[in-house]
Amino acid sequence: MKKTSKFLLGALALLTFTACGGSNAGKSGDADSTAVSDPFEAAAGETKIVVNDTLSPLVFVPVKGGTFEMGDPNGQKHDDDIIETPAHKVTVSDFAICKTEVTQQLWQAVMGKNPSHEQDDPLKPVENVSWNDCQEFIKKLGQMTGHEYRLPTEAEWEYAARGGSKSKGTRFSGGDDVDAVANYHRDDNPIAGRLAGVGVLQANELGLFDMSGNAAEWTQDFYAEYTADEQTDPKGPATGDYHVYRGGHCNNNADGCTVTVRMKFNPVGAASYIGLRLVLVK
Repeated sequence: MKKTSKFLLGALALLTFTACGGSNAGKSGDADSTAVSDPFEAAAGETKIVVNDTLSPLVFVPVKGGTFEMGDPNGQKHDDDIIETPAHKVTVSDFAICKTEVTQQLWQAVMGKNPSHEQDDPLKPVENVSWNDCQEFIKKLGQMTGHEYRLPTEAEWEYAARGGSKSKGTRFSGGDDVDAVANYHRDDNPIAGRLAGVGVLQANELGLFDMSGNAAEWTQDFYAEYTADEQTDPKGPATGDYHVYRGGHCNNNADGCTVTVRMKFNPVGAASYIGLRLVLVK
């Protein structure tokens, strides 16, 4: 592995690595999900950022943009009347997204506190964080590391969860066997309703972990109902009362953890089981 930079900022040390033979954030070319099974190690073309020598670095996977059908033509409807129809054609540009959800360990290193309800494992995803909390975390992380981050747009999130240009069209992120890819609520699950450490289950086609189940994930977008219009790099409405979160969580059943499920919550509210995953801007 080739080390490209190393510097000290305040009390936090940052190491940025780009795996040999690879490219940096946003460059074309999907990663090979079978190349590295460790969620904290970088395969060729991936970017690894270590903050404060934590055991849970950020590893960003370059995702080649493309066009896909966003939404579910069968139209699941949820208790708060969010529906996933109409399915519509969306094109997204290249971007780079983190292999894992942000861990409690990393949040603690950046923010100096851990708001999560389940604090028995620092490698569990941070949760009980509001959308506004995530913006503050992103700002501080950027100041500490010299990189720029953001939440994924809802379209980027779904494209990545589906496997990008390598998508096999599965119902859950990484496969149709929900038990293999998602920590979700079922009666025979020994940790039913509880979070697991990130990266324990099978990754999807891009090498991304836990995009179905475990912790749900905030997106950048305000909520809006879908339309049938074709879109390129949609970012949602400019204003709104709710932000979208995706992926379902460990207290949802399987139907609540598909790649198309959408939920919404107010940006100042922190809820159990909602965390975040980052996109690397530069």
